[in-house]
Amino acid sequence: MEDKEKWKIYRKKWRDKNQERIKAYNKEYNKTRDKEKIKAYQKEYNQKPKTEEQKERYRKYQNEYHKKYQKGRGREKYLLRSLAQRKFRKQIISKRKKCEECGSMENLELHHKNYEENIEENVILLCKVCHKRVHNNI
Repeated sequence: MEDKEKWKIYRKKWRDKNQERIKAYNKEYNKTRDKEKIKAYQKEYNQKPKTEEQKERYRKYQNEYHKKYQKGRGREKYLLRSLAQRKFRKQIISKRKKCEECGSMENLELHHKNYEENIEENVILLCKVCHKRVHNNI
């Protein structure tokens, strides 16, 4: 157990010290990835039925997230905001229908230009791959 903690601390220090190196590696790695193969894998993965263990792990993750980040906020307020966000997302997807970068129609996500306002002009519809690329400045 003690060795595990030491390795954990060592890895964290190494990552902190080598952030630029890691970023450069990830940038190069993402250039070589086969986009069509990735999309096919994501589609297949998302269609697979989830095991009870996976579902339970996800529920546990959600509960921990709510405990950590929903301090002081009422659960009802959070659920209402979450419902409004899902409705907004569906509305954007039904209007635009495809990624604004590559034209893909799968794994669509909203990218906010800034997070101050949740309005149509403030979001771009991107597939998961393009969204990741935008956040990694590739």
